[in-house]
Amino acid sequence: MWPSSTPKDRPSAPYELPAVKPFDTHAHLDYLMGQEDWPQILERTLDACDFVLIPAVEPPYFERVFQAAALSDRFFVAMGLHPCDVQTPPSVEEILGWASHPKVVALGETGLDYYHDLTHIEAQKASFRNHIRACLEADLPVIVHSRDADEDTYAILKEEGQGRLRGVMHCFSSDRAQAQRVVELGLLVCFSGNVTYKKALDIQEAATWVPDTHLLVETDAPYLSPQRWRGKRNEPAQMIATLEKLAELRGDSLEDVVRITRENGRRLFRIDQESPEGEIAYTIRNSLYLNVTNHCTLQCAFCPKFDDFMVKGHYLKLAKVQPSPGQLIEAIGDPTRFDEIVFCGYGEPTLRLPVVLSVAHWIKEHGGKTRLNTDGLSNLVHKRNTIPELAQAIDRISISLNAQDEATYNRHCRPGLQGSYEAMKRFIAEAAAHGGFQEVIASAIDGLEGVDAEACRVLAESLGAHFRARPMDRVGDQ
Repeated sequence: MWPSSTPKDRPSAPYELPAVKPFDTHAHLDYLMGQEDWPQILERTLDACDFVLIPAVEPPYFERVFQAAALSDRFFVAMGLHPCDVQTPPSVEEILGWASHPKVVALGETGLDYYHDLTHIEAQKASFRNHIRACLEADLPVIVHSRDADEDTYAILKEEGQGRLRGVMHCFSSDRAQAQRVVELGLLVCFSGNVTYKKALDIQEAATWVPDTHLLVETDAPYLSPQRWRGKRNEPAQMIATLEKLAELRGDSLEDVVRITRENGRRLFRIDQESPEGEIAYTIRNSLYLNVTNHCTLQCAFCPKFDDFMVKGHYLKLAKVQPSPGQLIEAIGDPTRFDEIVFCGYGEPTLRLPVVLSVAHWIKEHGGKTRLNTDGLSNLVHKRNTIPELAQAIDRISISLNAQDEATYNRHCRPGLQGSYEAMKRFIAEAAAHGGFQEVIASAIDGLEGVDAEACRVLAESLGAHFRARPMDRVGDQ
């Protein structure tokens, strides 16, 4: 039925993936079960993926979906009626009946398809609405199919979702504006092999923009093979090319994208939901970040930790006992393996200044490079000039300027110490004047309401620092 890739075309095991394997959130394994080389497809799938979600989209294949899912405890099911197969819309009760099996973790794919079928539009809409209502009643996420139907899809999601709907826009094929609307509704955005196509510029722009917290990946196998295998049968083992393209577009490592999308999928579909332990050292690209503390004197309204402690697939909520210098050093291992080691965390590292200095000196003594991400309030907190101590152990320092004036800073950062804004500016100026750091950077979030990035740049440069505009909703990209 589908022309398969030849063995020489396929990625060789273990598909050049990092230790953490990806989650293929949409693969029609039931369709692939009829292929002559199904045993080999299954073996490659188990080698390449940690989890696979198999969507049931038409009644004749419902039983086969569960047969496929039974082959591994890492395979799960979504139940729904594809918009192109809708003639008589299923009722909410009928859809809820499909969700009774323990392997079912979502409903769909459902939605609107005006590309393949313009004869049953009203039936598609009614089916879509009933799937959403069933999702809300069963507390299950929805898997949405939308083809040439952006406006109606968005309108129904907004109207029926009531701000409570969880779900994903599967096989995203629109533009950044639609991706923004999907994210505003609280849904995730899932990219397939079509993001690798040479002319898919709108999809690629959307993939570049989507926040880490809303990113998923899929194959839609046996359809939509990545560019390398375009025109041939797709399978989960070929998702590597889509992951690599997403990493390229977003400036992340392959490991970052695998980890981010795997964790997002696991959480959306509530799979393997044990409470994780907070990581004290975690990699982003080829830098190692040290989670020194979750405490801070600021209560920034834009800080993601008030909603979630996940950053690029790493869980950062620390236990009550914060990491010791010995624990951090043990977690680092050989510091020369990394481009740099960054003191940060979901808090202000200089609140634990002795720990930062002790570990930073050890890193330097063992050939590593260091960076400090800070709010610039160390001198205010410790009531002395800490810059000379820091300059002896820190190569680069990045300071959160956050605003061009005190009123805007106070509104967004909500400091707990009086005089924080002026103290932070003095810290930037004194760090730049000291001359002991290889680089002093002042940063602010571009796109934060009321923050003038250009005015922040002028201010930073007047204080002697370089300026960096941090992207909105992209934690860990600094």
